[in-house]
Amino acid sequence: MENKFKIKSYIVSDDKPVCFVAEAGSFFNNNVNLAKEYIHLCSEAKVDFFKTEILHSPDVIMKNTKILLKYPSGKNGKKIITENYRKFIERKVMNLDSYLKLFEYSKKKKLPIIATVFDEIGVDFLKFNNAAAIKISRNNVQHKVLVEYAAKSGLPIIFDLGGVTIKKALKALKWVYQNNGKAMFNYHPAKSLANGKDHQLNIINNLKKNFKTPIGLSCHYYGNEIIYTAIGAGCNLIEKGVDKNPERKEADLVTAVSFKNLSNLVKKVKDCSNSMIGKQDLIVNESKLKNSWMAAVSKKDLKKGYRIKYEDINFSWPPKGILPEFIGSVIGKKLIKNIKKYEPLKWIHFNEKKRK
Repeated sequence: MENKFKIKSYIVSDDKPVCFVAEAGSFFNNNVNLAKEYIHLCSEAKVDFFKTEILHSPDVIMKNTKILLKYPSGKNGKKIITENYRKFIERKVMNLDSYLKLFEYSKKKKLPIIATVFDEIGVDFLKFNNAAAIKISRNNVQHKVLVEYAAKSGLPIIFDLGGVTIKKALKALKWVYQNNGKAMFNYHPAKSLANGKDHQLNIINNLKKNFKTPIGLSCHYYGNEIIYTAIGAGCNLIEKGVDKNPERKEADLVTAVSFKNLSNLVKKVKDCSNSMIGKQDLIVNESKLKNSWMAAVSKKDLKKGYRIKYEDINFSWPPKGILPEFIGSVIGKKLIKNIKKYEPLKWIHFNEKKRK
């Protein structure tokens, strides 16, 4: 894997804490004031980045389409909601002036924004407003025109890998590099509500080898357990949906974390990731531990000339006498002086040199 993938001043890497991205998408449904509240709450929770999408036109989907969007909703995602996809997009669209207000507020809160784009206008908007990164959705990984345009912006790119073949992903990465861009990938099992078995997180290191980039996880699991497992599996970035009420009727909300629990989740993510950072060996400083080592002491009074036996010895700390690993070398040897009960047995009592 490449050593560094930089998003603003944040370095995404195996030797850095996992990056936490709060995914708000378009959960605020073109309500810019609600979107600002989301940013405020994310800032309070100390997330690293706020994520949304620049959905400024409904024409990302054909006007008269009959395609239906089905998504799980409510507690545990047991209820399935069906909407016309065009109408779904139409209720999400927000004009660029409103997005500008959102970006201005994020700068005030010092919380950088990552956003999904669907066209060149979105790329230009992010470039002009100094966004942190561009997200390319999984259905657009094959969109060469958009990928190349995004790469030319100079902003880092995060590809969504859900359901994308490695071959197509490598092709998209090649387009980025050919246009002097940089990119990484977010893995997820291509389901809006995925169970544990769906994730197959043992693939993470293989993805790192294939792409030679950091790998993140876009979490679509009901709960947080998969997040902690993903960190242990080597994920470098966690993207998790956030909302005031994840149980309300809305797409992609069923796996979101509520704002009241967000701060605690971010802290746990950082704690887990910090446990994975550092030297990968067992070399430690023994100086403090040495004081609690046990060493040999006499069980009873012993006379000069007595040949010491195992039965004459106890082990106690602090280590004032011969250490257990060396005691066998003096068993059967004569004492050259009298020893009192509880007295540490030392090398000088046997006319021996100290061993280490």
